[in-house]
Amino acid sequence: MRRYIEIKSPLEEEVRKRLEVRNDFKSLRIKKLLNLPDLTRKPNSPVQFLVDAILSLPRFKDFDIVDFPRIVTLEENFDLLNTPKMLFASSICTSFKSSSVMTFFNLLHT
Repeated sequence: MRRYIEIKSPLEEEVRKRLEVRNDFKSLRIKKLLNLPDLTRKPNSPVQFLVDAILSLPRFKDFDIVDFPRIVTLEENFDLLNTPKMLFASSICTSFKSSSVMTFFNLLHT
């Protein structure tokens, strides 16, 4: 039997409140991203179509639907998923260090 689980985060509410009063470039960018619709729930979205099609398959009938916060900590995003620390660069940007990129591709192809 499928369950619908909603996870609330006090951290998300706190971060959103702090963002409201800021107008620097990074804050404006984050606010813009947070205001984008969730395409898994937006009517007529191709992503919603795929999610619905997958969830309707017999194999996925007992999969739970989890609504989780849009703002998560590094621990929640990486550590709890056992992601190797060497995989990602430590800066706020999304670039990789060259050794991390090689490690990432090596992991993908093994």
